[in-house]
This record gives sequence, C-alpha cells and structure tokens, in this order.
Amino acid sequence: MKIVETRTKEYITPIKVIKTEGLIENADILIKDFEKQNFFRAKSLCTVKGKGYIILDLGREIFGTLRIQTNRYQNEIKGDNFRIRFGESLTETCSEINEKGETNDHSTRDMRIYMSSNSDMEWGSTGFRFVRIDFLVDQVYTINGIAAGFIHCGYEKKGSFIGYGRMKDIYDTAAYTLMLNMQNTVWDGIKRDQHTWVGDLYPEMLGILLTYGNVPVLKDTLLGVVSHYEMPVWYNDIPTYNIWFMLCVNDFVKYSGRRDEALISALKENLRLFDECVSENGEINFKTPDLYFWVDDFFEWPCFGTEDGKTGIFYLLKYTLKKIIEEKFFDESIISGAKRIYEKIKNRKLPLTKIKSVESLRVLCGEDVDEGLQVIENGGANGCSVFFMYFILKALAENGKCAFALKIADEYYGAMLDKGATTFWENFDMEWTKNSCRIDRFPNDNEKDIHGDFGANCYAGFRHSLCHGWSCGVIAFLAENVLGIKIKKAGFVAISVNPFQDNEYSKGAIPTPFGEIIIEKGGKEKPLELTTPKEINIIS
Repeated sequence: MKIVETRTKEYITPIKVIKTEGLIENADILIKDFEKQNFFRAKSLCTVKGKGYIILDLGREIFGTLRIQTNRYQNEIKGDNFRIRFGESLTETCSEINEKGETNDHSTRDMRIYMSSNSDMEWGSTGFRFVRIDFLVDQVYTINGIAAGFIHCGYEKKGSFIGYGRMKDIYDTAAYTLMLNMQNTVWDGIKRDQHTWVGDLYPEMLGILLTYGNVPVLKDTLLGVVSHYEMPVWYNDIPTYNIWFMLCVNDFVKYSGRRDEALISALKENLRLFDECVSENGEINFKTPDLYFWVDDFFEWPCFGTEDGKTGIFYLLKYTLKKIIEEKFFDESIISGAKRIYEKIKNRKLPLTKIKSVESLRVLCGEDVDEGLQVIENGGANGCSVFFMYFILKALAENGKCAFALKIADEYYGAMLDKGATTFWENFDMEWTKNSCRIDRFPNDNEKDIHGDFGANCYAGFRHSLCHGWSCGVIAFLAENVLGIKIKKAGFVAISVNPFQDNEYSKGAIPTPFGEIIIEKGGKEKPLELTTPKEINIIS
C-alpha cells in the first residue's frame, strides 16, 4: 500500500531568540540563516560550549516538526545530548511533565534525543509556537541551523471580512486556526486531540465551508466517520455526538450541495436510532439501544454531569430536528423521520438554566425567548463558551440584538488576542484575563500564568490546547448574521442576502461552488453592493 502525502511542508525560521543560558555564541544566526542542505563548511555557526539552553519564538503557532542541523562537535559524548520542549505558550515550553497539567498525551512535546555531529534530523509532530532546546552534556556543540517544519493543508483562503473594529483580526485568526486543524482529516486540536471528534466538528466545519469552501478534507472527514463507525453505534462512544453528526450532514449539504449516499444513509440510520431513544412523552434515554457508551449525558465540559447539561442535550436534539424539518434539504423519508421524533418532544419544556450555551439553543428553538436572551446578555462576554459562540451570537442576532452580539464577539475573542493568541483556544473564560500574563512572556511575581494556572476537566493547565478548531464559530456568525447570507437551495443555487442594518461599514467574501460572493455595505452612506457568480439566484 502506498500513501502519497498531499499536505504542504515549508521550513520557517524563528523570529526571535527569547532567552539563552550558558556559553552560547552567535545565537542570532538561528533567526537569519537556514539552508535546505546541511554543509560541512557552513557560512556561520552557533556554538554552545557545555550545558545550557536556548528558547526560540516562531511568532505564531504552527503544526509540525523541529529540524536541527549540526556541524562537527568537539569532544563528542554518546547518549542523549539534546532535550526539546515544544510549547504553545512561553511558560509551557519551560515546564516539566506533570507540572500544572503538562503531558505528552497524543503528541510528544518533551523529549530527550541524541544527535551526532554533521546530522540533519527532524523531531516532533505537534502544535507549538515556542521551542526550548537544552544542551544536556558537557561538550562543544556546533549548530548550522534550526527551522520548524510547518505542515499544513495548503488550501487557499477565499473568505474574508473587514469592519467593526477588530473583527478582521478575529476573522483572520479564526481562519488560520481552521487551516492548522485541516490535516489528513479535520482535527480537533493540533497539540492534543489530533483526531476526528464528531461532536466537536460542527462549528469547525461551518467555518471551513465559509472560509475555504468545500475542500476535500471535509468529505474525507465525514466519510471517514461513516466508514469507521458501522451503525448502530455512538460516535466516539458519546451519544450526543450523533446529534452533532446529523447537524454536520445537514449543513454540509446546505453549503456544498453534495449529497453523498453514504452520508444520507448514515443520517437516516441516526434518525432511526434517536426515534428509539425518545419516548412518546419526549423523554430521552440513550440506554434504550443496547450500545456501548462512555457517558450518556455529555453536552460540554463546563456543565458536564449536571442537570443543566442534560437540558442542553434536549435542546440540541430539538434544534437539530427543527433545522432538518424547516430547511428541507433532504427528501421526504428523512424529513418525515425527523418529524416523527420532533412530534414527541415539541411540547416538552425543561426549566430555565443560567448557562449561556444551553439557553442559546432554547432561544433558537423559539422557546422562552425573552428569558433565554436575558441569561445570554447578562454579564456580556462573561460566561460564554468558546465552542458554543456560534449559537450564542446567532441567538442574539436573530432576535434583534446583532450589535450586542458583535460587542460580545469583540470582547471575548479580542481578549485572547490581547493575551498574545495567534490561534483561538480550546476554552476561554474572561475571568482568566484578570492579573494574568500574555502567552509570549513569563509572569511577574504577582501575576497568574494564563496557560498554566487556569482551565479544568480535560483542559486543565498546560494540557489546555491553544489551537482548537471548534473555537471558530464566529466566522459563520459573521457570514450568516452580519453579511446576511441565507441558503435557500442547497449549494448556493439560491440565496437571500439581508445584511445587518446599521451605519457601520463592512465587507466580506464568501466562497461558493461557483466562485466568491462579495458583500459590501456602509449604512446610509454606502448602499449595499453585491457581487455574485451568475449561477446563483438571489431571492427575497
């Protein structure tokens, strides 16, 4: 069997030497010189005399490797002579395993290695921005060059957005986050969770479709799920992930226009499975089918194991069925299957919670809208969920509060940028910003480490991923609710365009199967300008 690598790999040099310790000469060449071939007689050398370390900054997070080129050593000693530590933050790259949640889970980020004289080798397969290299033995090292092997999909970014203060920076950072997570399939994160987690895919898939278009990795991911999980089964051993899969199939068809038989068949099988799980009085019991699961009440980590989480699952299913029924992108066999389940749950209501992610779904289901919006608005960006930001912002915008949604998005995502983020994180809480340092410097004595000192559950401390594709729901919000694109016939065959009406200027591009749609508006001063491919029908 032969597999041909389709991803792009490019070598980039660090932009900055953060710190050195020991007798290290000419460290600055490591940010200036790198050649694709290692030569005996290099033009310049970095020399390390004995033990010490060097910390390098790439300037932005990447996924990939570290390549080290050595020259001839003096008094070479056999055995591990280098230690490499990758870090998404500066403090992580100086941490020890088991310190503040530090781990080598999924991808090894802390390793001791041996490199001989005149060698050229690559190490690692992880997400990082910073790297610390410790020289472990008392010898004279000579280094010709160091570069990061940046591995990515190479897809062209076709979508764009400008306007509303920092929204361009937020959009571009989200788009870059998505690009890093498009590898052989769509990953959840590039440091940890280098897998397809079906329940985490939805906001990521929407962002990719609206920024890069229907790129091959999306189909590979969805069909990979179908081929590796023979129904009936709970995806990733979590029942709620099957609900997310149904949402993914609906919106993949919606934006791409593709109706792959394997996906349609899996959607039908999932509807049959949920019909079995929902009683006639609208109660959900994932134990009814005799299928293995890890947990049956997982909604999201912040309310895991609580009644609020179970309420969230109920409204997630209700929202998904409602979308399938109302948007009508499938034939009657699927729509009738969704209706059969929806009829059992449509009149059941669960108590109001104080959780913004839960209440956003309730509002989008059209229930207790005023009360739910009050929960979402309370505290602004405080209490928001990075995974559920698409739903939180959408719930506000579709109920006359788009300006407030933009304010929350700016505050929430902007706070990560203010802390040095070049990609968006697995989770984020506004409380973390109080008296904490940026990720590109060490904390002072009276400061918290925003990476190592916060987080919970699976994202505690340094285990917390600072590049997670599920954080990018803001892109779909900007496309659907600010630029105002609504799909009326699958694959952009027919659309309506109704941008947010205010006096602010904005402009955006959205990829379609026929080319890009360009929307530009500026309130009363500049009427709406719309450019669309001729194949797209604009309807009111």
